[in-house]
Amino acid sequence: MNEWVRFCRAQTTAEAESACFGSCLLQLLARLLGVTTYLNLPFLFAFSLSLIFSFSSLPLSPEE
Repeated sequence: MNEWVRFCRAQTTAEAESACFGSCLLQLLARLLGVTTYLNLPFLFAFSLSLIFSFSSLPLSPEE
């Protein structure tokens, strides 16, 4: 994992660091699953978007 973090931070500016870190986590996940990153990247991207939307649709505070 540290190699991915170092690789990303070396290639990014401060503004893009968080986005690159997220991308690196997806690539690391793909490697751990033993799949080819580039073939499964659209699936991983869609999966991460669905997680984001599912969490963002949850109410932060209960309505009274």
